[in-house]
Amino acid sequence: MPQNDPTSTSAIELLPIETQQAILSSLTSIASLKQCALSCPVLYTSYKAAESFIIAQILYNQIGFGVLPEAVLALSSSRLKSSDLEHFAEANFRKRRPPSSVYSFKDAFLMSELHMRVDLLRRIFFRKALTASQCASPSQPASPSEIDRIERAFYRFEMYRHIFSRFQQNRHWRVEAQQDMFFKYFSPWENEQLACVHEFLAQLVIPAFNEIAAHDVFWGSANIEAATDASSQYIQAILSQGLGHVHAIATAFSYSARRAVVYRLYPAYSDKFFHRGRNNAHTARAIVASVNDPLIQSFFENDDDGPEDAWRLAHSGLKANIPTFMVLTNSFRDYPTVRLWGYVMCDRARLVEWGAFRKNWIDLLNLGSYQEREEKRKLEEETREEWERSWKRRAKVHLAGGSGWWDEFDEGMVEWGNGKPSPWDDESKRRECVLCIGDVRCAPHRLVLRIRGHC
Repeated sequence: MPQNDPTSTSAIELLPIETQQAILSSLTSIASLKQCALSCPVLYTSYKAAESFIIAQILYNQIGFGVLPEAVLALSSSRLKSSDLEHFAEANFRKRRPPSSVYSFKDAFLMSELHMRVDLLRRIFFRKALTASQCASPSQPASPSEIDRIERAFYRFEMYRHIFSRFQQNRHWRVEAQQDMFFKYFSPWENEQLACVHEFLAQLVIPAFNEIAAHDVFWGSANIEAATDASSQYIQAILSQGLGHVHAIATAFSYSARRAVVYRLYPAYSDKFFHRGRNNAHTARAIVASVNDPLIQSFFENDDDGPEDAWRLAHSGLKANIPTFMVLTNSFRDYPTVRLWGYVMCDRARLVEWGAFRKNWIDLLNLGSYQEREEKRKLEEETREEWERSWKRRAKVHLAGGSGWWDEFDEGMVEWGNGKPSPWDDESKRRECVLCIGDVRCAPHRLVLRIRGHC
């Protein structure tokens, strides 16, 4: 009877089962655990003998105790039914719960995969925040508390989108209900952290959307407008699809890759997502009341006081009878500066180093002079005229059967369906048309002449 060849056994298989389990528990993703456990029967047996412990330990390694409760809530919110919304908010947002110690492999895998996206987005966020800040002192890497704070905000965004993006016909979807269903459970600076994440995500997806809006033949024929800021209903619809969708856009590095993620024949739009939902309750009167209330509690307790102090300072000059757009309350065109550098994400030590508490925060808003505003207005008018010319041109190309990528100075990449030659081909090919009679052109070729501007 043949014996097992000891030379074919790996060293890890010869280790005690406790050591094998310790090695598996030290992994940093559930995908890695799956690969290791399935690599040989011995490791799989060791894994199954302590499955719950190993899975929980890997989630602690990857996500961390400071963020894991939010990761669990993000997953739970993805499975909500319409009738569960109110109970879910009351049960989970009134007081932050400690993380569970038992997870199924499926749930752990989903949380692990989402966290890899959150981790990448957090890194991009912090890098862009340092660039956007107006503080000239050397910048230290993000502290552990700043990393956790930023990641918790991303997970709250994912919870928000699960709750308010899937039930458009439900009364809970209404923007008026979002304060009682969500925002009231978090402190003003935690909601402002969410606004910072929202602004950041919008800035990530706007270039990809605008590139397609500028070059796609059909979108041009349908007069799809470019997005200027986060208030665009097209951008709101993209953001409502969640962090996974935004991550796919952020990691698409070519026009064709971005188009594959973003493009729909008619892009979806939403007027009920975060931009309206947050601003509806974010009134000057509510802000003034919060600034003057020293007893407000955070959902995440025992946090560094930097975010709270930064938020109170930024809003301390607000009066209840002035428009809400005056002080950092909206992300309209001229007011995203402070949100883009994540002023409510930073530890107090970093804010002190930057001298943030010695600044007049109103000066950070780029209101511009009268001349600058006039120049901007004229530029916007010129840009609008360019877009209208582009729409008209692409409408004609679409009517002639063209599709795909178009540019004002390069129409050679337009695609023509069913193997038909481009109507921009020379006259000899035009004469092969069975519908044309000599110099008398058929209706499609008369359209080609109009497209080319010859008649």
